[in-house]
Amino acid sequence: MTVTWVYFRGSTYIKVKAEYSTEVFMGQRFKTGGFHSLLNSQLGKKVTLAGLYRHQGSVYYPGDPPFQGISNHLLLMGNFKPSEKIHFDVSYRYSGLKLASTGESVYDYSILRGKLTFQINKYFFLRLISEYNSYREDLLTDFLASFTYIPGTVVYLGYGSLYEKLRWEDGRHITDDRFLETTRGFFFKCSYLQRF
Repeated sequence: MTVTWVYFRGSTYIKVKAEYSTEVFMGQRFKTGGFHSLLNSQLGKKVTLAGLYRHQGSVYYPGDPPFQGISNHLLLMGNFKPSEKIHFDVSYRYSGLKLASTGESVYDYSILRGKLTFQINKYFFLRLISEYNSYREDLLTDFLASFTYIPGTVVYLGYGSLYEKLRWEDGRHITDDRFLETTRGFFFKCSYLQRF
């Protein structure tokens, strides 16, 4: 295994790691080594960026028989804090697997997620999360309001929705290009801490 670190002026660094490894499964030897690279940077006090890329050999266990694959994973993250009360986080994840022998794609999908938090005061905050999954082609949204009087005494109120690329026709759902809200839910939770 080889690891290399590169530091830049300020709070930025890059890490690169390469490794060789194998795995024996059902009498076959598969290559599972590869390389990883990581970039992390803090731009002032308000913005943080990070990225991770991994390329390695993989075993596709559901195959009959299992086969050698090449996987690629990418993670990009960003955090923006324009003030002490507002935080915005965004992330993008990609995962893909190809046949090592032909390069044919077995699967690939990505997930895009955003989270906005507004800390109104030391007791009360609001949070909104939205996430899109390209494999399932659905969009998830969640809203949460939280009031913490003292640690252990908390009230939560939330609402969530799931949107899918469907439409209702002739008594059944069929695939469509636009999103349709297919699931929704409310929840309320509270806890009280009694001190003796």
